[in-house]
This record gives sequence, C-alpha cells and structure tokens, in this order.
Amino acid sequence: MHTAQLDPRDVTTGRGLRLTSVSRTLLDLAATLPEPQLQAAVDEARVKRRLRRPAIEATIARAPGHHGIGALRRAVARHDRGRGNPVGDFERRAIGFLREHDFPPYERNYAIRVDGEPFTLDVVWFAQRVAIEFDSRTFHDNDPDFATDRRRSRCLAAIGWQVVRATWVDLDDRPAELAADVWALLRARLVA
Repeated sequence: MHTAQLDPRDVTTGRGLRLTSVSRTLLDLAATLPEPQLQAAVDEARVKRRLRRPAIEATIARAPGHHGIGALRRAVARHDRGRGNPVGDFERRAIGFLREHDFPPYERNYAIRVDGEPFTLDVVWFAQRVAIEFDSRTFHDNDPDFATDRRRSRCLAAIGWQVVRATWVDLDDRPAELAADVWALLRARLVA
C-alpha cells in the first residue's frame, strides 16, 4: 500500500467510492508490474474503451519522475503498433472476411441499449437484427468475459436479435461455412 498526493483529474468515483482514473491506475501499475502483465492491463483497458492516449499523456505530465512512465509508454506504444493488440489483427481479418463474402452493408461497433444497459456489437445488420461478435481468446477466454458475452447474447436474443459468435478458427479454417450461416440468417430474417 502506498499513498500519494493526486491531482483531482486523476481521481474519479465508481459506485460511490473514490478511485484513481484508469490512466493513473495504469501508471501506478507500470511501476510495479512485470511488462507482460502491464501489457495485458493496457490491452484490456483499450478493449473496454477506457484507454485514451491523451489521458495517458496528461497523467504522465502531472506525475514527473514517476517510476512507471517508461514502462507505460512502452506498453501503449506496443499496443498502438499492434504487437500488444491481437484484437487489431483480428478486426482486420474480420473485415476482410466480410468483404470477401460480399455481405450487404453493415455497421461496425454498433451501440445498443437493452433495459438501459449499453452493449457494443462488432458488426450488425440492423434491419434483420443480426449481429456478429468476433471473439478472440486473448480478451474473451476468462470467466468474467465469458459470462458477460453469454449474458449479452441472451439479453439481445430476448429482444429479437440473433448473435453469431465467430473465432479465429472460423475465419481461418472454415470461413465459407461461417459465411453460409450468416447469409442464411440474413436471408431468413429479410423474409420474416
């Protein structure tokens, strides 16, 4: 445990508790975590859309001499180059798959609310209420994310959405099968 005088911009609240901001938490972790664990934390923050490069740089500027600055900058740079970001490669492959199989126009990163709870879907065809979620083991192979993914699919199904979950294996080893399944859903829902 340690204490520090924090700038008010590095403090937030969650569920009524005072917390350090995501960027400040990452900076503090960077001073003590081994780089692979820090990289995982940076990647997870980006996947959950909680990592912003300007916020990181502003936090670093407010903490001159902090022992985690170098490690955090390296982790963010690796993430930005894609080496720490398998999701970036997966997204590029997924978009290539959609183009290769000549799918109709779709929306990416579509935000939807179900009973007031926000969800973001990777790819949607809104008129047919069909979505594809591209799941990589890097960010979905743990108990909390696995459970969240299943709950999200269940909640969306309850309001009429069909969610197709696709993996690297689907994209690399059986893309024609995946494409046929998605096309069948789109055609069936267009008629219905």
